[in-house]
Amino acid sequence: GWGESVSPTDDVYMSGLLGTETAFLPGYWKNGVLTVLPTEDATYGKAGGVCFSGSDFYIEGSVFSCSYSFENGSPNGLSTPAYWKNGTLVKLPVGTYPGGFASSARMVSK
Repeated sequence: GWGESVSPTDDVYMSGLLGTETAFLPGYWKNGVLTVLPTEDATYGKAGGVCFSGSDFYIEGSVFSCSYSFENGSPNGLSTPAYWKNGTLVKLPVGTYPGGFASSARMVSK
């Protein structure tokens, strides 16, 4: 889901999406300052949970190559699970499935 987290440096991160009448874009706020995340060739995106590993931060989410129907409130097309590492988009493979969503990000110590 959408996320909030406190970094090891006491910075506060919040993530989510920004909407207009024609697009939804993923973004995050670091100490209240907005950064819109890249979606590459995708039309829409959603940012979710935030986690940290050392000085790196990760935000889970999905990017959508689709149209969006504001009448029924949902995307019409395919989504790709993804995450952003320090603001750089990384798309995750979906194998033979037509699409998917990422829904959680956690760091696990070895």
